[in-house]
Order: sequence, then structure tokens, then C-alpha cells
Amino acid sequence: MLRTRVITAVILAPLVLALIVYAPSAWFAVAMGVIGVLSAGEWARLSGVAGRRAEALNGLIVALACIALWFLPALQLPLLIAAVVWWGAAVIAVISFPARTHWWDSPHLLLPSGLLVLTATWLGLVQLQHDARGPLVLLQLLFMVWSADIGAYFAGRAFGRHKLAPAVSPGKTWQGAAGGALLAVLIGSAMAYWTVIGVGASMVMMALACLGIAAVSVLGDLTESMLKRQRGMKDSGSLLPGHGGLLDRIDSLLSTAPLWALWSLSSSG
Repeated sequence: MLRTRVITAVILAPLVLALIVYAPSAWFAVAMGVIGVLSAGEWARLSGVAGRRAEALNGLIVALACIALWFLPALQLPLLIAAVVWWGAAVIAVISFPARTHWWDSPHLLLPSGLLVLTATWLGLVQLQHDARGPLVLLQLLFMVWSADIGAYFAGRAFGRHKLAPAVSPGKTWQGAAGGALLAVLIGSAMAYWTVIGVGASMVMMALACLGIAAVSVLGDLTESMLKRQRGMKDSGSLLPGHGGLLDRIDSLLSTAPLWALWSLSSSG
């Protein structure tokens, strides 16, 4: 299993990085749209809606929403703000799980939520790749999210004692989260210091922003784990060998991309 995960990551990581750095904005938007459409099918299953027709319909709706956002820029900022608010509500759902699941455990609520979350993620990634300071802003986000995940894994194995959210994800610990946050802050701040990203920015504010991204990345992971646990699913899908589904790989980006896009807009202005 571990070998398969590593092989898949080794193949995909360079492709993703090349796409971010070299692809024109329109082509990058299309590529991210494809990921969003495929993820929409997995979200439909997490919402309790089974069947290829329902998954395809959900994907079509996400695709049309992304196209509309591309041509209606006035909707973009309100959408990013709405997504951040939604993730704020997700904190309550994760903390209260498994009590009061009727708050969110309904296809009528989760399907529209998925539309908001997936389109805001697509929009955030597209805006970050097209940032005036270049794709480094998006690469900074990816490296912070990956650092938070890697740091949490090794810190959790070495020092993990106190469970972070045992009802949602028994393997996660406060010590692991702290280790992941520390590594994410170090990597994100270093990238800002040594590149054009941090020009004119307070490094203290940048470090705090990186810390916020590390915390929110954990929220994305926990929220998807909560939805899978509620549905009795181990993985969101089987598209990526050794990794499960797309949502299993991008869950942290779902929560961080809209927030980092808003930070980018404010810091570049």
C-alpha cells in the first residue's frame, strides 16, 4: 500500500507543479475544473446520493458553476467569502460529531454545500495561479499544506499522546497538529522571505497567516473524515491507487484555497 502511494505521488506531483508553473490561466482553469467535476461525483456519494447518474449530474452542475464564475467576476469575491463562512460552520459540526448530525446530515444540505466548497476551491486555485506575483503564491499554499500533513504524521508518531478529534479521526493528535503547524509556518514564511511573495509584507503577519492555513488544513481533513465516517466509507473513491479518491487528497485544499485566495487579494492590494 505504501509503495503504491509513493509511486502515485511521484508521478502526480511533478505533473501538478508543471501545470501550475507553465500552464496558461485558461488551461489551468480547465484542468482544475476537471478535478472539480470528478470530485463532485465523490461528494455526491459522501452526501448519501448513490448512482452514476446522480454523480454525473452533480459534476455537470459544478462544471457549469465554474464556467459562470469565469465569465462573471463580480460573483467571485462573494463566493470566496461564503465558502470561508461555510468552513467556520464546519468547525461546529466537527466538534459536535456525532451529536446533532441532523444539522448537516442531509443530501438537501450537503449537495449545495459541495457546490459551494468545490467551486470556491476551483476559484481560489485559479486566482492564486494567476496572481500578479506569479504562481509562487499557489506553490506556497501547496507546500504549506503538504508540510502540515508531513509534519503532523512524523510529530504524531514521535510525540502523539492526546487525541485531537477521536470521534472523527482517532489517529490525529494535538502533538501531531502542532508539529505540522510548526513545519508549515517555517516553510511558508521561508518562501515568503526569500521570494517576491513577501515583498512589503510583515513577516509576523505572514507567519500568522501560515499558522492559520495550517489550522484550516486540519479542518478540511477532519470534515471529510467526518462525512466518510457518517456514511461508513473508508475512502471517498478509488481513482488514485493507494490514495483513495480525489477528495482524500485535496480535502485540505478545499478549506485552505478560498482563504489563501482572500489573503492574497488583501496582501497584494
